[in-house]
Amino acid sequence: MPMTQARRIFTVPLRQSMVIYDAAHELVWPERRQPFAGLAKSAKMRKGNYIKAHKCASAALQEALHGGRKGFRKALWFGHAMRDRREECDAAGRA
Repeated sequence: MPMTQARRIFTVPLRQSMVIYDAAHELVWPERRQPFAGLAKSAKMRKGNYIKAHKCASAALQEALHGGRKGFRKALWFGHAMRDRREECDAAGRA
């Protein structure tokens, strides 16, 4: 495998992890938000692609945070994590 192909394969996950890190950083410290142009440059990505990836990562992190809050709320008020009855059943509806 030529070096350029190997470098491309290994840098894509690194770029994605940088975008996810930036989205998480913005979620924790919204007052320290940096311009997308600088963040895209540090990830060596085009600004438009960076913004799309950042939106996707932010949405996934927000959804995970919401699910965690919901589970914590149930555990706090009901004493244990309540499971959906649908999750406990198999395809035929048996427990």
